[in-house]
Amino acid sequence: MPGENKLRENVNNKREGVKKSSNLIVGIITGSIIQNTWVRKQLPFILFLFLLAVLNIANITSIERKQRKKINLESELSALRAEHSYYSGEVAKRIKPSIIREKLKKYGICDAVEPVIKIKE
Repeated sequence: MPGENKLRENVNNKREGVKKSSNLIVGIITGSIIQNTWVRKQLPFILFLFLLAVLNIANITSIERKQRKKINLESELSALRAEHSYYSGEVAKRIKPSIIREKLKKYGICDAVEPVIKIKE
């Protein structure tokens, strides 16, 4: 049957593909793949690609570290802004003339009734 022949060819092709991939893996493990002239010619390019991959990984980790630091600094900045607004409100409450007068009365200091006299030279 023609359908069986195609099926057998597909099975045989898959077996050959498995053999080729297993041969490639065995060649990488044993180091015999480096003996291939095509691989030796392409070795500088492969090493260059490996170097680019390492640099890319280093760049990504550096960027991620900087992003985490930026997020932490932004959250700290928002906390400091809230603290600043709280303390500026407290200072605004404490420098009101009426509050200052009350605090100075405790020490016996009162407002000047007469205006200040300027001394001429």
